Amino acid sequence: MKNINDKSLLSIIKIGHDVSMCEKGISLDTAIKKSKYKNIRPFLTAEILESLIAKHEYLINDWVRYSEDKRTHGGFYIGKNEIRSCKNPAFKSNYDSMSQTIANYILKELDYWTNEN
Repeated sequence: MKNINDKSLLSIIKIGHDVSMCEKGISLDTAIKKSKYKNIRPFLTAEILESLIAKHEYLINDWVRYSEDKRTHGGFYIGKNEIRSCKNPAFKSNYDSMSQTIANYILKELDYWTNEN
């Protein structure tokens, strides 16, 4: 397995912050390309992201804001320790913690928009 450094992981985890209207406001597509997500994705797991999110818990709020601020009907959104699909109301994934929820949400959301699903 490829060794993914924290800098690469942080660039992915900070996408929620970077596309936020109150921050840089760059497009999701631009943020994904800058992070090199598609190159890293084959080696990336929710567990890897969760361990870094646990060290940077402020990023949880960035992704919750991103989810609440979405202006599209595609992808996913976050509930309390759960992920739901914008297009399939029956879809729901539950998790034990918000850090676990966010780690899985990042993968589901970015996979959706990069057609990696």
